[in-house]
Parts: sequence; structure tokens; C-alpha cells
Amino acid sequence: YAEFERDNNAVLTDLVDADSEKWREYAEKEDIGPLKKFIYRREAKKLRDYEISVSRASDLTLFVSEAEAKLFRDFFHYDAPAIQALDNPVDCDRFSPDHDFDNPYTELIGDRPVFVMTGAMDYAPNEEAALFFLKEIFPAVVSQSGVKPVFAIVGRNPSAKLREKHNPEKGILVTGAVDDVRPYIAYATAAVAPLLIARGVQNKILEAMASGKPVLTSTKGFEGLRTEPDRDLKVCKNLSDWVFSCLELLKNPELRRTLGENGRKTVESYYAASQFASRVKEHTDTAYRTYLDKLSRKKQFVQKGADGDGE
Repeated sequence: YAEFERDNNAVLTDLVDADSEKWREYAEKEDIGPLKKFIYRREAKKLRDYEISVSRASDLTLFVSEAEAKLFRDFFHYDAPAIQALDNPVDCDRFSPDHDFDNPYTELIGDRPVFVMTGAMDYAPNEEAALFFLKEIFPAVVSQSGVKPVFAIVGRNPSAKLREKHNPEKGILVTGAVDDVRPYIAYATAAVAPLLIARGVQNKILEAMASGKPVLTSTKGFEGLRTEPDRDLKVCKNLSDWVFSCLELLKNPELRRTLGENGRKTVESYYAASQFASRVKEHTDTAYRTYLDKLSRKKQFVQKGADGDGE
């Protein structure tokens, strides 16, 4: 991990999320052996100690959501340093329902309805989520829908486990890296983010919402989002929720439209990149004021010590 020197400057650190908590969650998984549990717990502790030390050395520490900021404040129990949230920016012009793309699915699957999941597929939580949807949710949706839905896994470096699932005839697409993810979102029926472990805020969710697509996610994927369940997106708490919500979206175009429109409005309100610069300036001003306050208190302390020595 990087070391830094203050060098008489204000220090603003963006940790994005409390990554140590992700490693703690890994260690709690039941399907791993004792050695991995030990390694993950050790990584969680070392990383948390480092996160805390960096935050204490900073004048302001930022996290990607208020939920993540609160979690990190709780690490301190008392005497927490300055910690605030800075929402992820989303380019609402780039991710927009107004674009006219060619349909990337047509050659492989025709006009079948598509549930799409995007993201780097060499990231373990994404791979785990895709496999979970494939095994636990998608078969029930296929058997109960009366149509032939497709699950498209769109993202770079899918593992051998994922690549071997690719079977367009059976409604499973594993694309690997693509030049532009937006057409895959644009022509999907809905976007899914069935994450079992997640930290921070999921850009894949915000980008799909900005694109005007209905989104289904897990409670883990929902954490930290400034959204309202059932108004802006669907939050699925268990397998029954997942299957019901997938079927509901397949059958109800009006619901798809409403969720897509509401989701887009919410992203424009809270996450639009156009608002990002002013929010960054607010935080840099806060960091500088904190720095000046610390400097002033330090000078007062030194002065008091000098006055005491002179008595």
C-alpha cells in the first residue's frame, strides 16, 4: 500500500469504499476452507488497520455513499476523523435512452427478451453473481415464462466456468469484452445485478438506470444507492422475489417503462456528472478548513507549552 507525507498540505483521501469489509464478508462464506478463511480474515484486519491509519492522517476521507461512510465511522467507535460521502458521477449523456444503436443480439438470438448483466467478469463478486443467477434463478424464469428469455453476461475476462456456459440456443450468452456496453443495455428487457457480496455503489446499476432500463438487484447491490425500491428499481430479497420480479417484467411493458423512466430521473437528480465538480469543490474546501483548524490548534498547543516553560 502507498505511503504518503503530509508536507504541510491539506490531505483529502478518497477511499471509495470500506474494502476491508468485503474481505471480512469473504471470510464468513460457508463454502471456503479454513486456510482461505484465515487468509481473508488476516487481509480484512490488515486492510482495516491501514484504512483507519490513512483516514486519521487525512483532513477529510471520502466514501462513495453515506451508507459506506457510516460503516467506516463505526470502525472508530469514538473520535472518528472527518468522513463524508461523495456520490459516483454518471455521464447521463453517454448513458441515455436517446441513443440509436444497432442491436447486438439479433444475429445470435433474434428478438428474444434479454436479461443483461454487465461488469468485469474477472472480478470474483461479479462471477459469483452471474453463476448464482444462472443456477438459481434463470432456469425457473425460463420454465415459467412461456417465452424464451436470454441471460447475457457482458464483460471482459470471463472465467472458464462462465465461458463454458455460453449457449445461445439455450438462452445463455457470454460475450467477453465488447467495444461498447451500451447497445447491450439498450436492447435488453432488463438489467440484473444479483450480487451476493458488494461494497460501495454499483456503477453497472446506475448506468443501466441512466439508460432508462428497469433494474433488478439484490439487497447487497442496493446498499448505498439513493433510490426507492419499486419506484426506481426492483430489490430482490430471496429467490422467490427474483423469479417473480423477472416474470413480472417480462409480462408487463408498462412496469418496464415506469421503472426505466423513474430510474433515469433519480440518476439525473443525484448522480449526474454535471454536478460532480461542484461537489468535489465543496469537499476540498472542507478538507482545507479542517487542515487550517488542525494547524491552528497545533500552534496554540505549542504556544501554551512555550508559555509554560517560561514560567
